[in-house]
Amino acid sequence: MFGGGKKGSDLRVMSYSQKKCASLKALMASSVAIAALAAGSQAFAQEAASVEEGVVTGSSIRGVAPVGSALIGVTRDTIQAVAPTNTKDLLATVPALGNFGTNAEQSTPNRFRTSGYLANIHNLGIYATLTLVNGHRIAATGTEGTYPDPSNVPTIAIQRTEIIADGASAIYGSDATAGVVNFIYRKPFDGIEAQATYSFDGETRYEKKNFGVIGGKTWDGGGLMVAYEYSSNLSPLTSEIDFLALNGNQTSRGGRDLRNVTGCVTPVMRAVQANGVPVGATYGSSASGFSTNQANFRCPTRLVPSTIISDGERNTFLATIDHQLTDNVKIWGELSYGHIENESIGQRQSFSVLMPNTNPYFTAANVPPALLGQDRISIARSGNGLFGDTYKGGATGTLTTLVTGLDIDLGADWKGQVSLDISRTRDTNGRPGSELDTRNLIAALADTNAATALNPFGTAAQNNPATLAKIDNGSGQLNWGQQGLQELQFKADGPVMELPGGTLRAAVGTSFRATQSNQLQLGGSRNPNAGFDGVVRDDHPRQQVSAAFFELNAPLVGAANELPFVKELTLSVSGRYDYYDKYEGTFNPKYGIVYSPFEDLKFHASYGTNFNAPNVGLLGSLFGQPQYNTNPNNVIGYGPYKGTTLTNINQYTLSGQGGGNLTPEEAKTKSFGFEYNPGFLPGLRASVNWYKVDYSNLFFKITGADLITNPAFAAYAEFYPTPERMAEIIAQYPPSSPITVSTFEYIPHTEAVNLGTRIYEGIDYDISYRFNTDSFGTFQAGFTANQQLKLDQQILAGSAFQDRLGTQDAPKWKTRVNFGWNLNNLTAAVFYNYQGSYTNTASVIVPQQKVEAFKTVDATLSYEFPNVGLGFVKGVTLQGRVVNLFDKDPPFFDNADGYNGTYASPYPRSYDLTLRAKF
Repeated sequence: MFGGGKKGSDLRVMSYSQKKCASLKALMASSVAIAALAAGSQAFAQEAASVEEGVVTGSSIRGVAPVGSALIGVTRDTIQAVAPTNTKDLLATVPALGNFGTNAEQSTPNRFRTSGYLANIHNLGIYATLTLVNGHRIAATGTEGTYPDPSNVPTIAIQRTEIIADGASAIYGSDATAGVVNFIYRKPFDGIEAQATYSFDGETRYEKKNFGVIGGKTWDGGGLMVAYEYSSNLSPLTSEIDFLALNGNQTSRGGRDLRNVTGCVTPVMRAVQANGVPVGATYGSSASGFSTNQANFRCPTRLVPSTIISDGERNTFLATIDHQLTDNVKIWGELSYGHIENESIGQRQSFSVLMPNTNPYFTAANVPPALLGQDRISIARSGNGLFGDTYKGGATGTLTTLVTGLDIDLGADWKGQVSLDISRTRDTNGRPGSELDTRNLIAALADTNAATALNPFGTAAQNNPATLAKIDNGSGQLNWGQQGLQELQFKADGPVMELPGGTLRAAVGTSFRATQSNQLQLGGSRNPNAGFDGVVRDDHPRQQVSAAFFELNAPLVGAANELPFVKELTLSVSGRYDYYDKYEGTFNPKYGIVYSPFEDLKFHASYGTNFNAPNVGLLGSLFGQPQYNTNPNNVIGYGPYKGTTLTNINQYTLSGQGGGNLTPEEAKTKSFGFEYNPGFLPGLRASVNWYKVDYSNLFFKITGADLITNPAFAAYAEFYPTPERMAEIIAQYPPSSPITVSTFEYIPHTEAVNLGTRIYEGIDYDISYRFNTDSFGTFQAGFTANQQLKLDQQILAGSAFQDRLGTQDAPKWKTRVNFGWNLNNLTAAVFYNYQGSYTNTASVIVPQQKVEAFKTVDATLSYEFPNVGLGFVKGVTLQGRVVNLFDKDPPFFDNADGYNGTYASPYPRSYDLTLRAKF
């Protein structure tokens, strides 16, 4: 276990010193024993048959599959059938992953301004899945370095994707609590291939383009592979999709009218108290004059169209090379580069400020009679109509990774590898113009000169351009990030001794990894007339980890000593000790077993402990977000202000990621399953795997209601701070926007904290059948699914667990069924995607709303032209694909958009056309 203190309540963390000695002794004893056995078995090893060189995901031993864990594969055939623009589109086809059937940008939560995507095995969370590229790590992406984004890998260069949906900290260390996703390159590769894909829907501006080319050459003792890929996407606009164009009024679909009140082009007004906080009725303009009935002045339609996800453009490059230097040493290297530019379109920010009665436009024509006697009023409206209708936010990201190493023949059939991994990302995320300069806005409202004062009731044409320019001066949040990763690793594996059932094989290794992050966030505007220009964060967190690991694979029963109903019995044990400079150390073992009663059937089981250390992106500092005229509408449940209702207040929200106060998450994982390949029915394969994860000390964000009402969270909320205390808070947590009031009533902590336990349980299914006919070609059918059996959640230690199964947190079923046919050069396939129904416990209008299942069908048809009449072209394939063939809308979900982006895509039916050529 890790050691270290914790802020706040008595959260469960065990001291490192309690297990340090036992962990070190266990690791040292295991390593010494393996070394001794290896030394004593060299005579045998010299005569033993060599095993396959490749290392399978989930094991450090060459040619040995992960014992006790199921391996999910996405093959090259599947990659070609899907024709993904990038890797996140590819992974949307795997039911065991969290973004199945969705837009990755919408389904990946807690991204902290990061433009990217991380696989989310079994929906355990984006921090619980380790992403590898050809077996190695890459640097985190984004201005806060939350997680690595594999989208920088050219999809044309991917041979397959291997997924271990089982805890793997004993092999890989941190981040592998839910498992591992590993993208494997196409090497060795001979020849040249090119591919181009164009996607559209015919209804919206949606468009995707992809072009990739790969070339390679092998020679005696080595090979070279080079790949380049360009991809781009345009998002549909909200105005182009019927249920999004409703602007939040979902009453026609059985939902609520959630149209904005304060974001319309006509202002809403309220009286204010002495402290400047609004009070009393809200007035808005209607056809018959001023009204307090909100139904009369809600924004009738969406003011301007906006993108659903960011538009993007990406260039990726990959080169790999290897060469046999001597009989015993091979040198190899990989260089990858990716650059992405994103742009999103959104409507201008609304503003809510106090307007004095000295403003020349504070007249009976603009202000309700009931408010004319006030010395100032609260006024809120959209910036649209005054400062232009839209703004464009942009983000860029660049990833460069160099991995090089030596494969060394150590003798006695032992192989060693020394590798160096250097990876770096540079990211920007800027939204200049997304915010208004509040201080200049307030000054313009206080201006008594009609020629220069702001008229908030009018349009841009009814205001002084210079006045508007001072307010719309490019303010916004600008973020720069640079993430770095360096890892030096040595590992070796080989035979140890002969057992009755086969060869006892082992692997040992050690690694040293360092990660760094530079994060700069600026708020306001750098223009000379800006009312606010502040440094919000300037962080440089660092983290170092040293590790040692081992693995043993022991075939106790095999072909040489099989017994009745014991065809095979193999045991595996692995362990890894990781020492972090910040969290000290942890030792995590994993045990696996494979049992085969007869040749066609294999059972497997595993048990292990796992951990997830906060990555360097979670170590950045916190900052403050001033929020005015907020309405938590909750009663304080503890302390001296117990019983006070918080409504229409000013709050200073402390935001960020973990603020450096997080300690590692921990998990115990179990799995059990079988694989059946009946000899009497060749082509049938059935794999079923049950898993259970006991996940504790979670990275958790406390909800607003709990912070206010639950005394257990008193450490994370302050009410009615004194001016002295408020000054201290602001100095410690700088504001991201200008402070325009003298008092704040509420200071919530919204950063991630270690809190609670979740218990996950489920089953993965992978069943396929392939058979050939003499006259009608080859047929294939497949069924892959994830069935969730349990999600129990405990927020506080000692409290009761809550059952979340079948809710928006844990739908019970995700399924993909495919039917394929191939005859000579013609191939056709149909895919049925099923996202199960669930209960929306957060629904307001229909308590326990039942959200229907989302069912879609995709279809692919391709034909290979083997002879195109050009000598240098070896073959051309033309492929068409339809996504969401029957144009199904996502099921209604009770929110303003009317659907749940975590489990469904809002896109209409779309068409892909792909052309491939081999040279």
